[in-house]
Parts: sequence; structure tokens; C-alpha cells
Amino acid sequence: MQIISVDHRTAPLAVRERFALTSERRLGLMRELHKNGICSVLISTCNRFEVCTDSGGDIRPYICAAAGCTLRYLTKYAVIKTGRDAAEHLFATAAGLNSMVLGEDQILGQIKRAFELSRSMGFTNSYLNTLFRLAVTSAKRVKTETLLSSTPVSAAGIALKAARSELGGTVNTALIIGAGGKTGSVIAKDLAGLCREIITIRGSAPHGAYPPGAELIDYAARYDYIDDADLIVSATTAPHKTIEERKITFKTRKKRVFLDMAVPSDMDVSPSPENIVINIDMIKTAAEENNRTRAAEALRALPIIDRCIDEFYDWLERKKRYEHKNRNALKRAGASSGTPCNA
Repeated sequence: MQIISVDHRTAPLAVRERFALTSERRLGLMRELHKNGICSVLISTCNRFEVCTDSGGDIRPYICAAAGCTLRYLTKYAVIKTGRDAAEHLFATAAGLNSMVLGEDQILGQIKRAFELSRSMGFTNSYLNTLFRLAVTSAKRVKTETLLSSTPVSAAGIALKAARSELGGTVNTALIIGAGGKTGSVIAKDLAGLCREIITIRGSAPHGAYPPGAELIDYAARYDYIDDADLIVSATTAPHKTIEERKITFKTRKKRVFLDMAVPSDMDVSPSPENIVINIDMIKTAAEENNRTRAAEALRALPIIDRCIDEFYDWLERKKRYEHKNRNALKRAGASSGTPCNA
């Protein structure tokens, strides 16, 4: 197996934006790999782009074609791991050990959804199915057997804390774009009841989808509320900008924080003494302070991960022995010696 990874540790925000593929492009990349006999799972979040395959073959040209970049560009920012190193990387990522915020919970859900999508499309096989099942099991054991996630902290929570600090600790009015998503919903929930909360929606909002008391406005009307707000948050997966400074009319002079939690970035706003812009890369210092307090628990997670990886390789060895023993019977039945996707 192998993993090709571009994440917050290897690439700045501008580079990660290049690899923040649309859902159509992600599916297209996995389809192309599948056509060439390679099973895969693609993990794409605001801080990482990773392709995990059952094959050690060179898949970089496929990634370059999907991302519209050169091989040299990809090689500059990507980390390639194979075999057990790749398994260790996946298991550590699922447990939150490779996240900007050490031990954060969102990544496990993102990995589970990425795997389920790939599996449902027929892009996985028994190898990847077992690998990801044990990666999820390992992450759950880390959460229950260590204190790594005893106090839930997320990138969204740290970003909101930074925004509050810029505003003197108090948010009066917040405009939130993308509150229906994972990151935006965390911020909306954390602000609920603490300020006037204005949330953009498209169409009719599902009952109970947003915090009680929030004002729901049509997305198209968002610019009408920016002057009132002192915190403007955007956390979408839109391929275009949701906030453009040239479309804003400022009537009131005051400090505002523009909190851009998206990759690619949602906002095109120039920083100034009155307009503070915070993006996801700017919270690294605060995240590092949080990580220092969790470092000891992270060390306790490593033996748990090792045991689960051993379980995977024990399963793989048993599988190889079984296939070797039954190779002739499988050939007579018309099965190939390899493992077809979704086997």
C-alpha cells in the first residue's frame, strides 16, 4: 500500500488550495485509478489531501492530472509513504496525531466518510476495507484509553478564540456563512446565546438545523449584514469566493474580524487595522500551545496504534496463506490471483 499526502505540515495554504479538489474531481481521480486496477480512498479536508491505495505503483501522474499541476510541483510538497510506514501514517491521522490541533475529533469522521464513499462506489477491496476498519478501531481505542481527547478542542474552536481575542473578548454580532457544514456548525454552536447570530441559508432550512435564536437570512443577502457584524465567518466548500471586499459597503467604522475557515479560501479581504483577517494557517501558534499540553497523551497513543497495525498484518499474513493454499481451486473457479476492487 501507499499514501501520498499533502498537508498543513508540508504545504502552505496556497498550495493546499490547489489540491482541494471538487467532489467531481475527487471521484474522477478514483475512477481513473480504478480503471487502471488500483483501489483507493481519497481523504480531503481543509488541512490535508491524501490518496491511499492498495498498490505501490506510481500514481503521481493521476494526481497531477486531477489537480492540474506538474510532477515537480507535487513532489515538492507531497510526502509518499509505503508499506507499514503508510499504515502508521493512516492510523496516526485517524487518531488526530497528525492534525494541526493534536487529538481533534473531526478527522476521524472525515476519514470514515471518505472510506464509506469509496467503498460504496466499488473503489476499495478487502485489503483497504480491513485497513480502514482497523484504523477507525485504533482511533477509538486511543480516545478511550488516553486523555488525548478528554477536553475536545478543534481548529474551529481555536480560531474562534483568536477572533474573540481580537475583539477584546466579546462578539456582539456574528455573520456565519456555511453553518450547515462541520466547521461552521461548531462555530455557530459555540456562539449560540452569546451574541446576535446571523446565519446564511440557501432555500428552506431544515427544522432544528441551526442554534435556537439564530437569525436565518438568504445567502444572497449576506452583504446587507456585514456592516452590522463584528465577526464574519465563512466555512464552505464553494469553489468561488463567498465574501469579496469590493462588494462590501462599510457605513460604520469599527474593528471587524473576518474568519476564513475554508480551503480554498472563501474571502478576498485585505487586512487593515479595522479589518482583521484570520485564516486557517494563522492559528498554528495557538494550536501549538494546545499541542504541548497533549504531547504526553500522544505518546501513550503510539503503542495502541502499533498493536492495531500488528492486527492488520496478522490478518494479511493469514489471507496470503489461505490464497496460496487455494490458488489452484481459485483458478479453476475463474478467479484471478489478485484481489479485485470491493472483494
